[in-house]
Amino acid sequence: MKDPVTGVLDVRDRAAVEDFARRATARADRLDVWANVAGVLRAAPVAETTEETLDLVLGVNLKGTWFGCAAAGRNTAGQGSGCIVNTASAGADTPAPGLGAYAPPPRPAC
Repeated sequence: MKDPVTGVLDVRDRAAVEDFARRATARADRLDVWANVAGVLRAAPVAETTEETLDLVLGVNLKGTWFGCAAAGRNTAGQGSGCIVNTASAGADTPAPGLGAYAPPPRPAC
């Protein structure tokens, strides 16, 4: 068994995620486990949350996970096996004041 492949990359960058998945797969000629663990939190009331903050939080927490799942899925599909692990915090299910961008409600909050 080879050591796990780890890296530091901007998961908001689809090409970077795709490249990392290709390199990880090439190292062992397969991809057995992929873990999406990146996440950011920026606390602020919804009315004070900037578009830049919203883009960062959704980019890392939502799009980054999506890109990771897609990249890993493409690399494991031909193998017939593989595992994708997505992590989340309790904040995803338990909204709290000031965390509107981090854990947006599933329906309009107005």
